[in-house]
Amino acid sequence: MDTLEQFTDELHEWSLTGREPVSASIDLRYMLDLQEARLKEQNILKEEEYIHVKDEIRGSLPRKGNGYTSKIIYREARQNLTYRRGDKVLRKYSRPVNLYVSVLD
Repeated sequence: MDTLEQFTDELHEWSLTGREPVSASIDLRYMLDLQEARLKEQNILKEEEYIHVKDEIRGSLPRKGNGYTSKIIYREARQNLTYRRGDKVLRKYSRPVNLYVSVLD
């Protein structure tokens, strides 16, 4: 499993269980905590999932410098979002997205 796939799987799990993505930065974890609190105030559950698309464009761009190595990983996917209050579906989205993750070594 590559880094981007691991991250999207962890993000999906966060939307189901509230467990923060291990591979997320501290800034992203903070944003997810804020989002979770806002959704809880409204008694709304959000389910987020990313699906591979046929003939997707994907790749990575490595870069070395200043004593570290960084890599940007990108790929196309389909994002499925569902917002629920109890058993009622409030809104459902399915849209194409471009995912990017920056990895520092």
